[in-house]
Amino acid sequence: MNKTLVYSLLVIVLWGLVPSFAKMGDMTGGLTTMYVNWFATIGVLVIMTVTGATKEFKRSQPYVKLATIGLIWPFAYSIAYFTSIDMGSGSMTTITNYFWPVFYLIVASVFSGKRFPKRSWIVVFMATLAVTIPTILQGNIRIVLLPITLGLTAALCQALFSLFSEGFKENDWLVTFVISVTTAIGATIYVVLYESFVWPDTQTLFYMAFIGVLSNGIGFWAFLKAGKVSAEENHKTLFLVLMCLTPLAQVLLLPILGVESVSPEKWIGVVLITGALMAYRLYPAKPATT
Repeated sequence: MNKTLVYSLLVIVLWGLVPSFAKMGDMTGGLTTMYVNWFATIGVLVIMTVTGATKEFKRSQPYVKLATIGLIWPFAYSIAYFTSIDMGSGSMTTITNYFWPVFYLIVASVFSGKRFPKRSWIVVFMATLAVTIPTILQGNIRIVLLPITLGLTAALCQALFSLFSEGFKENDWLVTFVISVTTAIGATIYVVLYESFVWPDTQTLFYMAFIGVLSNGIGFWAFLKAGKVSAEENHKTLFLVLMCLTPLAQVLLLPILGVESVSPEKWIGVVLITGALMAYRLYPAKPATT
């Protein structure tokens, strides 16, 4: 069985539902992040206990490194991402969030001194168009400016995480647990300082639990597994290309679940951003010099 395909499809399905469920939950970015990650923490701990992965806690682990990276993604990422969805639309947030490969090229060049071939920068142009066209055609830029800025902030956080987490060797469940705990604590402090506690209704709790346990917990674990397995099976290209389907799945599910209708200009953006990702993934950015 092609494990790369199995893990990747799991990621697409579980991450594909996040914008829809977050929008239906209708909570502020801080509250959504807090509930989602406490559910993720509990869910992952239960899974680790059942599978015996809790033995990893007895070994020496780089907790400070993992927690620090977790403050970038998913903590800062989630605050920006879910606030963008709360203030704007799930489709626009999805478009701007998947601008992250552009930011990866930039931060990798700045922080690691990497140099990328010119063809890698095709993604910059296509992704810029993907974000710009829906914004201009939708009109009333002032209304969507803040959600777009937050979506791009989330994209930057994901790019930084991708750069700083390269070469992770730690147990996948352990990594998922540590960053979930870090984000849950950070989000709780954020809510205390900048928002206020709200106890959601049963339906909203279900949405938060789904995103937490399945998307943030199992989905993130599957993402880590898919990356490692694809390298072992020599299916890295398959994994990278399949990940390009995530934003498409997210936007497709929004109207299917009756969350929001996706306007034609946003579909143009989705097609462009997917094309940009395909270009970036099919032609991986290989540093010319380091």
